Amino acid sequence: MEYNSEMKQDTDSIHLHSVIMQKIIQTAEFKHLLNDMIPFIAKGLSGPNWFSRMISNGLERILHTGFGWLDLVPSDKKINDLAEDPEISNPHLFNRIPIPVNFFVRTIQSMGNRIEKLTNSDKEKLIGNVLARFDFPTAGQGFSTWIRIVNMIHEQNPTFYSDHLYDAIHHLIDKIDFGEVKEFFDGAADDYLALVKRLNDVMWEYPAKVVILFSYAPSLFNIATSIVHYTIQKFNRVSPDLAADIILSIVKEIKISQVSNLINECTELLRKLHTGSALLGEAGHPAITNEINKIYFEILQNIDSSTLKKAIQAINEFKEAIDNAKTSALESQPELALVGIKNHFEIHNMAIRSLVRKAMLMESLPNDDVVQSLINGFSDLSITELAEVINIGLMMIQDIHDQKPDLFQHVISQMMNSLDWDQVQDVSEWLMKDIGYAMAPLITKGLPHFIQGFYQAVQSEDNGLSDFIATIKPLLNEMNKPSIDTEMSIGG
Repeated sequence: MEYNSEMKQDTDSIHLHSVIMQKIIQTAEFKHLLNDMIPFIAKGLSGPNWFSRMISNGLERILHTGFGWLDLVPSDKKINDLAEDPEISNPHLFNRIPIPVNFFVRTIQSMGNRIEKLTNSDKEKLIGNVLARFDFPTAGQGFSTWIRIVNMIHEQNPTFYSDHLYDAIHHLIDKIDFGEVKEFFDGAADDYLALVKRLNDVMWEYPAKVVILFSYAPSLFNIATSIVHYTIQKFNRVSPDLAADIILSIVKEIKISQVSNLINECTELLRKLHTGSALLGEAGHPAITNEINKIYFEILQNIDSSTLKKAIQAINEFKEAIDNAKTSALESQPELALVGIKNHFEIHNMAIRSLVRKAMLMESLPNDDVVQSLINGFSDLSITELAEVINIGLMMIQDIHDQKPDLFQHVISQMMNSLDWDQVQDVSEWLMKDIGYAMAPLITKGLPHFIQGFYQAVQSEDNGLSDFIATIKPLLNEMNKPSIDTEMSIGG
């Protein structure tokens, strides 16, 4: 039975191939191709003498006569029409597609097996000869020719491709059922995930292969860095003005108006998203806020807090290790450390200069508009929320003190006891003087107003400072009393 089945399949295959060849021969395209080829075939067989040319001419007539029966076949059939022919569009033909593919693969494999048995020198010679026979110059010229043709067309019609491809793309999109495509991706997700799982299961049966697979990453990274390094190295060999001119010419080619249009469209999209979210949600609870809350809640609900804590600790230790390694490296390169110190201040200088330019911009704007904008900004500040944050912080500090009253004293004392007070005294001696001299204008102009405001606040009866006054007055009176040494010196 199995033998008869195979025989039937071979018979069907032969019959199908015969039908296909017969249908192709009857197409108008094949007739035109054959009529065009016959003269070239006859000319290729002709020789330099009259006898061979005579035979060639006779052969051409014979071929035209031999294939003349094709002219009796209606030539309205096109080769594209064969796809609709029921004898051609046979499922058995689709079943035969792997045959030529497998033949090609097996041929390549057989060649590889034979080449593998050669010596290294013979392998190098054979493959080198194959590579050398590829006509790369002609390929380059052909590529340039077609690019030049397209450029010429674009000079006359800049929208050539869009004009000629619009209908094709329109029909393509019109015929694609995007609902089916979506259903395909929705249904394929589990299948692809299962495939990935099975591939991983197979790979991890051979741990050594997994290790080798991951080892490709450093090699690829090394190749990429080498390519970038060599490219930049060549670029750095040009003169500074030429390098700047190249970069600037590239920058000038950027269409800034399109960048602005993109920003405008993105900001409009964000505005619509914000407005639509407010319309879809309840009052004070935009829809997007609710969705973000759900996402974060679901994420945090499924996170293992213990593992997260250990991961955060590991990341912090990695950061510490990187900082320590950088510091250790800078110890052996003091020049780089000095450059880093200088650049640190230079970065702050750039920030200051940027702030100055912004201040000058505000100064150049209409004064009333700037003042009104600042008033609106200060009015919109959430001062009550900020005060609530301070209140919560104070409550937490109070709770810490209630549970461990000596904690803050211990922490501060520990820091104070670790200071070098001799050094503090030496620094304070000149630092306070310098600060005093430098701040003399501020003290002269501002301190009297501060003292006056403080005095007015103390003198007011309904300012809630009665407890403060009751506490501070005895201390002030005590400070005003002359000491015993002073009285004795006055009496003496």
